[in-house]
Amino acid sequence: MASRSLWRLLKPDAHADDGALPKKSTAVSWPRRLGFVVLWLALVPGAYFLAAVIISAVTPPLNQLLVAFSLTLPVRQSTIMALVFLLTLAIVWAVATFCFRTPVSLRTFGLQRTMRWRDIGLGIAAYIIYMAVALFLVDLAGRFVPGFQANQAQDLGFRDVYHTADIIVLFLLLVLVTPLVEEMLFRGVLFGKLQKYLPVGVSAVLVSAVFAALHGQWNVALDVFVLSLVLCWLRLRTHNIWAGVVVHVIKNSLAFYLMYVVQHGGG
Repeated sequence: MASRSLWRLLKPDAHADDGALPKKSTAVSWPRRLGFVVLWLALVPGAYFLAAVIISAVTPPLNQLLVAFSLTLPVRQSTIMALVFLLTLAIVWAVATFCFRTPVSLRTFGLQRTMRWRDIGLGIAAYIIYMAVALFLVDLAGRFVPGFQANQAQDLGFRDVYHTADIIVLFLLLVLVTPLVEEMLFRGVLFGKLQKYLPVGVSAVLVSAVFAALHGQWNVALDVFVLSLVLCWLRLRTHNIWAGVVVHVIKNSLAFYLMYVVQHGGG
């Protein structure tokens, strides 16, 4: 009975065909297909870096404005990071719409419907699977790969987090906003578009490799590579990103609790 219930949870959502991923384009030649793949692979990280450059150019006057409101350093950093995320989404939408001539809608981002209880249950089950595989591979790499530091903590760049207000703002950014934006960009837009030109498995590996590379540290990169593969599978099975968002939120909330609440004693 339990195994049958689990299968009902993990099987593809038969009622989600309104947001199904686009079918592979067989009419496009392989050279053009690879060209489109390169363009889409460059768009998402390129949009993020461009957004970061633009926001960094206006950071000094913006920072002065935020200081005038007596906002602490973590709150100012969170505000700037949120602006980078918003600008990244805007750049992806603009380039896809006006340069690639590809309409970008909520369905493109994997947001064609609201979250359901099934997404939450599937996300919890997928998180357990991800953790088991990731812990095994990270431990294996720590044993056999020279220089691999399995226990190295991820540096998120936030300093002087001492007050309850700082922790609340960081929680909103790192646990809620970041998972949603990253799922929209990587498993929503990028994974959905690559599948038009490449097999599902290849698309998932490429998306996960880019996602891992952007996280920098080797131990973190291996962990999020596994995470991204699971999230791509969830996107494929549910035709939306909500179950993936649940996994991402669970992962970030646990990391947030250990890094900021436990370390700083909750303020």
